[in-house]
Amino acid sequence: MTGESRFISDRRGREEASWADEEDWNAGAPENVGVTADGLVGRAPTQDGEAPDSGVSRWTFDNEDTSGSVAIDSWGGNDGSISTGVSTGTSGANQTYGTNEAYYFNGDGEVNCGTITEVQGLNSMTLAAWVKYDSIRSFNSSIAMHTQNDDGWGFTHSDNSSIRFRCETNGSHASSRTVSINLGQWYHAVGVFDDNEGRMYLNGTLAAGPDVSNDITVTSVNDPFCIGNQKYNSSRDIPMDADDVRIYSKALSDTEIFNLYNTGRID
Repeated sequence: MTGESRFISDRRGREEASWADEEDWNAGAPENVGVTADGLVGRAPTQDGEAPDSGVSRWTFDNEDTSGSVAIDSWGGNDGSISTGVSTGTSGANQTYGTNEAYYFNGDGEVNCGTITEVQGLNSMTLAAWVKYDSIRSFNSSIAMHTQNDDGWGFTHSDNSSIRFRCETNGSHASSRTVSINLGQWYHAVGVFDDNEGRMYLNGTLAAGPDVSNDITVTSVNDPFCIGNQKYNSSRDIPMDADDVRIYSKALSDTEIFNLYNTGRID
C-alpha cells in the first residue's frame, strides 16, 4: 500500500476526538474509538460527553466524574452529594456500551442531587439509568424526586419485583403500567412522561404503556432528586447498583431510546 493513510471520522474532528496526542492520531492509534466497516465511531461515553439540546443532567458515576463526596453532573449544574452507605468505583453495567464505573447503594445511602428546576412545569421529560436491584421494597421509589405528599417523578415500585415510571402533581398522576424485573440483573430503564401519560422502557424497547393519564405538568415543588432512596422515608432505601443516570427535558422517542440503550447516544 502506498501513499498516506489516515482515519476519517464523520462525527468529530481531530481536536474533538479522544486521541491521546498527535502521535497517536498520525499512527492511527485512537482511544475510545471503535473501528467499523463504515469508518470510526466514537464509543460512549467519550463521544457523548457534550449534552444534547434536551440534556438536563447526567451523572455517569465514573471515577473521573466523582470528586470526594460529590457526584459530578457532567451535563449541568446539579452535582449530587454522596452520603454514607454509597460505594463509588464499583463495576459498571458495561452491557451495550462502555459505562465504566458505577455506584453501589447498600440500602442506607443516597446521592442527593438537589432540585432539578430545569424540568419543572414541563409537559414532557425522560429519566434514564442503568439499574441492578439486590432487593426492592414495595411502595417505594429508587431514583426519583419525591415529596412528603407524593408529588414528584421517577422510578417507583408497587411490589418487590416490578418497576414503573410515575409523575404526580397536586395529587393527580400519570404513570406507566408496572413491569416485572429480575433481581441481580442489569437493566437500562427509561421512564417517559409525555403529554399526560407515562411509559416505561427496558433495554431499548417499550415494556409498559400508559396506566393512568391526567392533564398535569411536572411538579414545581422544590424537593431534591435522589438516587438510591425515598427521601422522606429512610426505612425504604433500596440496595442497588446504579450507573449513567440521565434526565432529558423532552419525551424521548422510541428510536432515541433504542439508540441510547445501544450506543449511549440518542442520535
